Amino acid sequence: MVSGLFLFFSVLILCWSHSSAAPANVRPVLVHFLATEGNTALLRCPIGNVDYFTVTWRKQGSDSDLATSSDSRISTVFKDSAHSLQIENIQESDAGTYYCVANFPLTVEYSVKVLPPQLPSSSEPLITHITEDQEINVGDAVELNCTIANAEGLPVIWTKDGKTILSVGQVKISRNPRIALNLDIPTYGLSITNAQESDAGRYECVITRDVLIKKSVELKVNQPPVALINPQN
Repeated sequence: MVSGLFLFFSVLILCWSHSSAAPANVRPVLVHFLATEGNTALLRCPIGNVDYFTVTWRKQGSDSDLATSSDSRISTVFKDSAHSLQIENIQESDAGTYYCVANFPLTVEYSVKVLPPQLPSSSEPLITHITEDQEINVGDAVELNCTIANAEGLPVIWTKDGKTILSVGQVKISRNPRIALNLDIPTYGLSITNAQESDAGRYECVITRDVLIKKSVELKVNQPPVALINPQN
């Protein structure tokens, strides 16, 4: 079971000037990732279509593609619309900066630190509220809200139908211009304007930690009713 532990998460959009590991003029997504020694860390790179994009994982200080690493603990996997780097039984020596570089302008930089095993916390993170299932008409607007507790620093992810990543923390991943994030932390809101039938589905709010904590809301989008005009007799 994947059990990389995020202790804190910040996403910054930065001008790429401090490293030559990414293509020029690329604005990377920067993720601070802390894992517990001995667990499995999963570094996610949210690029959806494996058939169109080439993705390479590298560690700072080396030009080697980690997909061909001789270390059996390290592998790359494509799952849930993300090209991920998996490090099993992570050790202190695995700490460092990792780059997911694609052949289009998106680079994800992971700053990975590894901490000794910790005692379980008495205050477990949880989702205290999520919007009830919604049924709307085409053209309507809707907002889905997810409120969390005891999860300071843990990333909250919105997904659709369990595979499409819409947002990570405070960064919108979806390219759909009708989707927006409305954040009033600890509430993470996902809004959809001018809803279409393709927006229908199950939306999940996920807290990423040792064991994924998630709740979902079902969105139905119907064609608006058509007024019937009775012919005059």
